[in-house]
Amino acid sequence: MSLQKILEKLEHEKAERIRQIEQEYEEKFEKLAQIEKEKFNAWKEEKLKKFEQTIAAEEYAVLSKERLFFKSEMTRIENEAIELVKRKLIEVLLNLPKDTYTSIWEELIEKENLSGAKLIPAKGESKLDFEKLKKKYKLFVAEEKVDGEGGFIAEKGQFLLDLTLDTLVKEAIENNLSQIAQILRGET
Repeated sequence: MSLQKILEKLEHEKAERIRQIEQEYEEKFEKLAQIEKEKFNAWKEEKLKKFEQTIAAEEYAVLSKERLFFKSEMTRIENEAIELVKRKLIEVLLNLPKDTYTSIWEELIEKENLSGAKLIPAKGESKLDFEKLKKKYKLFVAEEKVDGEGGFIAEKGQFLLDLTLDTLVKEAIENNLSQIAQILRGET
C-alpha cells in the first residue's frame, strides 16, 4: 500500500472516529439534557405545588378571616336586635294600663310566695300600685331604690329576689335565646 493510501485510510478512520465520538457525545449530551430537563420539570412541579399550596393557604386564611368578620358582624347585629327586643318589651310593659301592670306583679308575688316581704322599688318604677300591694299582701315598701326600669327587689328572710323588669326581661330573653336566634337568622 502506498503512503498516500495509508494516509487516506488513516484520514478516513480519523474522520470516522471523530464522527463516532461526536455521535457518542451527542447521545451523552442528549441523555444529560433529558436528565436535566426532567430534573428541571420535577423542580418546576414541586415549586408549582408549593405555590398552589401557598395560594390555597392564603385563600383559606382570607376566607376564614372574612367568615370570622361575617360571623362577628352577625353576632353584633343579633345582639343589637336582642337589645332592641329587650327595650321594646320593657317599653310595652311600662305602657300597660296601671291595673294590668299591677296585676302582673300580683301574680309574681303570689307565685313566689312573697307575702310579708320587704320590697325595694326600682328607680324607674312609677306605675306600680304599691299601696294596693302593701294592703293585699302585707308588704313593706322601702324608701330606698335600686337600679332598674321597673319592678322591685323582694327581700324575705335571708333571701333576695330580683324582680326588676330589667332582670325579668333579660332572663326571659336568655331562656328563649335559641328560638330568638333562629328567628333572627330566618331558620323558622
